[in-house]
Formats: sequence, C-alpha cells, structure tokens
Amino acid sequence: MIETLRKTEKYSSWITEMPSEIAEQEGYAKGSKIILTFENGIIRTEVLPPTSSAVKSEVNRIVKKYGEVFEELTRLGD
Repeated sequence: MIETLRKTEKYSSWITEMPSEIAEQEGYAKGSKIILTFENGIIRTEVLPPTSSAVKSEVNRIVKKYGEVFEELTRLGD
C-alpha cells in the first residue's frame, strides 16, 4: 500500500499601517496597510489601499442587517 502524505503549510502574518512618509515617498495613498507574511523563511509583503467610504458604508449596512447572525456564528464557533 502506498502512503500519501499531505503537507500543509502554515504562515504567520500580520497587518500594519504604512507610515505616511513612506507611503508618500513610494507613491501609495495615505492610510494604506501592509500585510507581512513569513513564508518558508522569507517575508512576503502585500500593500492594501485604504478602504473607500462606499465599502465602509456597505459593510456597516451588512453588519446592521445580519449582526445577530454574525454573533450567533461566533457563539457557535463558526
């Protein structure tokens, strides 16, 4: 019998706000965020632009509409 091992990789990531002077220097919008991920001994980066007011408004609408559902999912351990 051939045994197949499934390798799963686990990454450690965190998100931080890009300092405004670096954002300006590098041509990113003020309020941009940086995702830093350790991946197989290397730090990988990704830049997220600031969230638009339209997206914030939509998120708030959804949370208001489904807030009780989200709370129940959290309670159950989604």
